Amino acid sequence: MEKILLKLEFVLILALLVAPPIVFQFFAERPETISTVYPLRTFVLAFFAFTLYYVHRNVYIIRFQKAWTNFRILILSGESLVCFGLLCVIAVTLELIAFAAGKSSVGMKIIMPDNMNLWVNFIAGTICAGFYEEVLYRFYLPEAMRHLVAKFPRIKQIVPEAVAVMLFALGHIYLGVFGIANALLCGIVLRLCMWRTHSLWYSLVPHVLYNFCSFFVMSKLM
Repeated sequence: MEKILLKLEFVLILALLVAPPIVFQFFAERPETISTVYPLRTFVLAFFAFTLYYVHRNVYIIRFQKAWTNFRILILSGESLVCFGLLCVIAVTLELIAFAAGKSSVGMKIIMPDNMNLWVNFIAGTICAGFYEEVLYRFYLPEAMRHLVAKFPRIKQIVPEAVAVMLFALGHIYLGVFGIANALLCGIVLRLCMWRTHSLWYSLVPHVLYNFCSFFVMSKLM
């Protein structure tokens, strides 16, 4: 019965959370601006993500660390810092390629907050959005798919990883070709960080910092 419920949960998450944003972007017009004002939906999804993580934290490989020694925190923080550096290198490289090709990697104007309330919303929303993506695309999807295909030895373990990162990349269709490529490569780096640290939190920090930096840089470039 438990396995059936896990499969049902997986199908519902694909149908309600993963597929709709991708399908919607195929039919929607590409926006001219990106607003940094997060709707209530972002915070509701973050709460759902925390619930999902809490329920499955001891089922899948990524879980709370049991021994938080100072030395271990230092080592894992180094992994997190390397991850952030790689995310920045990927972004700069793609931006240079786009510039050489005479195109913009984003092509949309970023509207930054202009008052304190909007700044609070921007900061909290960016953290919540990053947390939601880390739980859904780096923690839940690859681990759930890995468990579902475990009884099929012909399916390589790389398949669930590839599917999860592709779904994450397709969720950024609105950013264009370079946005999809950036999400694909960054998704791989973040997943590797999670594997190396066995913790969601050390991939969340570089993800959120990278998003903050991206908003600020793109708002100046566009």
